[in-house]
Amino acid sequence: IVLGVNNLLSPEPPENGENEPTLRTFNNNILLGTGLAQDFEIDPFTMLIGFGENPVIEAGLGASSRFLSVKSFGDEKAKLQVDSDDNIISLSDKSENRTEAINPLNVANVGILNFKDTRASLQHQGMASLRFSNQFDSSQTLVDFVPTGELPNQFPVFSTPSSPVPYVAISGDLYVAGSIRFADQTVLGNAKDYSLFADSGVGKVEENSRSTFLLDFTSLDLADNITPSVDAGTSYLALEVPSGVSRKVGKISIEGLAAYVSSGYASVAENCNFVWSDIESESRIDTVNNSGTVFIGCEVGVESTGWKNSIFIGSQAGAHSTVSNTNLATDTAPIFIGYQAGYDSDDLDNTIAIGTAAGKNADESADSIFIGSNAGLNASGNRNSIGIGENALNGLDTPGHDSLGGNKNIEIITGLDNDERLLYSSGNLNNRLNIQNVIAGDHSKKFISLGDARISPIYPVESRRDEIYTSHQDVDFIHGFFNDNTGVGRVDSSGDYRLSHPDANGVEAWFGHYEGFITETIEAPTSYSSPTSGLLRTQSYRKGFATDNLIWVINRDPKLAIHGPGSDGGAAFVVTARVNGENRPIYVSCSGDGS
Repeated sequence: IVLGVNNLLSPEPPENGENEPTLRTFNNNILLGTGLAQDFEIDPFTMLIGFGENPVIEAGLGASSRFLSVKSFGDEKAKLQVDSDDNIISLSDKSENRTEAINPLNVANVGILNFKDTRASLQHQGMASLRFSNQFDSSQTLVDFVPTGELPNQFPVFSTPSSPVPYVAISGDLYVAGSIRFADQTVLGNAKDYSLFADSGVGKVEENSRSTFLLDFTSLDLADNITPSVDAGTSYLALEVPSGVSRKVGKISIEGLAAYVSSGYASVAENCNFVWSDIESESRIDTVNNSGTVFIGCEVGVESTGWKNSIFIGSQAGAHSTVSNTNLATDTAPIFIGYQAGYDSDDLDNTIAIGTAAGKNADESADSIFIGSNAGLNASGNRNSIGIGENALNGLDTPGHDSLGGNKNIEIITGLDNDERLLYSSGNLNNRLNIQNVIAGDHSKKFISLGDARISPIYPVESRRDEIYTSHQDVDFIHGFFNDNTGVGRVDSSGDYRLSHPDANGVEAWFGHYEGFITETIEAPTSYSSPTSGLLRTQSYRKGFATDNLIWVINRDPKLAIHGPGSDGGAAFVVTARVNGENRPIYVSCSGDGS
């Protein structure tokens, strides 16, 4: 069927020389218009409506190719539309600049299904509906499109994947009556599938349809109270780490955290060892061959082994110290506190060393106490010993100083140089006591030395005076006795024993025989029980007959009168003896008149 002008017009001249056109055959074609198929280039079962080389409609009528198309002409895009008084529904295509386009110019060919409200001056007031009907016109709506309403974001910006993927963009809400099914066979069925709830340490705060999550530990049980309790190898903490250009959160065990803790942070290492040290030192602390031990300080406990339930605090405290402890079965448990306290000390179990270099190199000095700088330094073998004060029980081996050893020694000193101590050059002794070089002795023998003390007294009690000390030079006595805070007797530097008489106003009576000159006349008593008395100036081996060397003389002889100063021949010369706690005259010189 051909209707119109110049359709199927051949541009070719006759070919048979007789001015006859060449015959052409066309099958099952419909041409409506002008200038259609002028070159005879038309397939069977084709319908063209329009004019020229670009008809408006082209259709395929055959069994294998049946179609109807409205064709665009150049930049003039064609539309297929349904019109009414209120709406125009059109199907067209258009070229647009789009960032999603995969070409240098960012130009995309866009197919457009447009719904136009011919009466609305703002938004489209209607809607579009995609419906499916049966033979009885009973329809089911699959999708409704409602354009009316405010968009939450007029100019949304979406993140895009690194490689282009197909997508659907929706500028509005999405209503879903069923489920969303994903290619990995997961299903999102309703709001519960994507609503997030706070649990186990996480709190949720909702404000204006926005949810914020934060940490909330107030309702949690303490980890130590959970059964089974904390295990350093299987209890984990969350840790954020860099991963390429992004960051990820992983887990790390409490035990594993120790390897990443920087200087100044504590860690719980293997065998329940607590370590607080610099990173370099931590790598040298043997947490396998020590157990339950606290290490605090730079280079603390490095290379040490065999310690269980011990405390090392201070730079280099306990460093290089070792003890034999198979399978860590024994509580060796020393306490080393201070710079180099217990440094390089072996087999020092259950010893307390506090102070700079306290207990340093004190091998085998177990069950001992060393308190003070250099206390117990090099005091090897001092088991069960106590040293308190700077250099107490210092066993430093230097010229003229024997290395100090032994067991059960006690030394308490302060303010003394190392070589001023009684135990400085003592060698290996046992059971010795020294308190500030004033009290010393052998406590196994119960021998004690006082004053200018010595550590090996030869008597149970020794009182020692030595005039090399200024304070000793001013005192004639080496021992004194008191009763109820009253002095009752003293031993002078000559070894004489003096007693203080309660009526002597501080004048003393010597024990033994004394000689001297009477200072006042002593009359004969009326009876033995009513004695008379007076003072005798005696001789001191240091001061002679000094005015302050006085003793009280008791006269109980009714036949004897002792003449004093001013009598003929002067004061009597008297020799006394100690009788019943009193100095009694046993010799009186004659008076000047021969009586």
